[in-house]
Amino acid sequence: MKYRFVAVLPLLLAALLLACNGSDSPFEDTDVSPAPTGTEPIFQRSPSPGSPTATPTTTATAVSPTATPTPEEGATPPADVDVKPVEPFEVTVPSGDQPANVRAKPSTDGRVVGIIAAGRKAKVVGEAVGQEVTAGNNVWYFVEASSDSGEGFVYSGVVEKVE
Repeated sequence: MKYRFVAVLPLLLAALLLACNGSDSPFEDTDVSPAPTGTEPIFQRSPSPGSPTATPTTTATAVSPTATPTPEEGATPPADVDVKPVEPFEVTVPSGDQPANVRAKPSTDGRVVGIIAAGRKAKVVGEAVGQEVTAGNNVWYFVEASSDSGEGFVYSGVVEKVE
């Protein structure tokens, strides 16, 4: 009887291994690496769609014809984004507000390349049409690199022009 048990044991183990080798096996080798999700930036200033922000106002003024400005030396917008060069001007984040994100693309999905802190200035050298974060406003400013930030796009609704 002892020899029968020893002879049957390998057969039972073989049957168990064959049964577990199917696609329903709990031991099946599967890829368990997590899906990439990205990391939220520390400073999240870009507003979410529909959030209340000040509506920029524009005033029509007579301008004499001049040559079309070109972006400053060193400011190179991405090739896949249509950036309209503008006469350079400065913008700032209102005092007391959270820093504004400077992004690689004119969208809240764009990678954050830096910030404009409250009270700090950034030089705008272009404008682009991008994500409409607030109803009726899809204007993003292309800013030069600074000590706080790489060059990139900041949503026009979270900064003010410096007078």
